[in-house]
Amino acid sequence: MSTHLESSTKKGRSVVYIVSVILLVVLAVIALMTFRSARETQQSLEKADQLIASINEAGGRRPRVSRSPGCLATTAVRSARTRTTR
Repeated sequence: MSTHLESSTKKGRSVVYIVSVILLVVLAVIALMTFRSARETQQSLEKADQLIASINEAGGRRPRVSRSPGCLATTAVRSARTRTTR
């Protein structure tokens, strides 16, 4: 068996290590933001379901809600406000 001589410079290896660490940190931040967003979306869906249940218990009509995460809570709250002000 033979070994090859190292042909890369210390500076070249340092650049690769630094770029790799920066890339890993950026990916970790993106993963953390995605996780928090998913958790908040799930909490919003649960709160919207509770609101719909309380509207039904109060004798109101179930509001039309889309299951799209960005619109669900807003639609349910808007519907509940409309019914309470009438």
